[in-house]
Amino acid sequence: MDKKTDFIRLIIEDVFYGYFTKGILSNGQTICMFFIQQRTYQDLEFSVFLAIANKKKHIREWMLGTRDVLSDKSTGKCGLEGLIWGKTMLNAFEKKLEMEYPNGKEQGKVAIVICPTDSRRKKVYVHGLKKNGYAIANRWGCPCLYKKIA
Repeated sequence: MDKKTDFIRLIIEDVFYGYFTKGILSNGQTICMFFIQQRTYQDLEFSVFLAIANKKKHIREWMLGTRDVLSDKSTGKCGLEGLIWGKTMLNAFEKKLEMEYPNGKEQGKVAIVICPTDSRRKKVYVHGLKKNGYAIANRWGCPCLYKKIA
């Protein structure tokens, strides 16, 4: 499993959307985690997306909106390895945000939001992230995991 924690700026057509990081799992699949930046009023939130696919191009197509990842037959088949990688990257990104925004009052509140795609994933995410300070909150009309960083 790749433990690289570099966060690359996600820029599409000269527009900054946030950050992403990627790696290769032991079964050869590509894993990517995206942190999409959204400014709400005076707050800054990062929505988290975890994608696992057999080919990098599938993830790229999903990000550009040309592939529907939820109905795609090619899903992650890596067991817990992908979730452990995702939690490691999430912890590293939290540290990056704490360094970038040492006092959130100047920029408003800085937070991370994770919206699971189904109830099965929600149970797993809640179980794995509640110990890290994530709480269930209602964001954009759905229950999400939410953590204030700064």
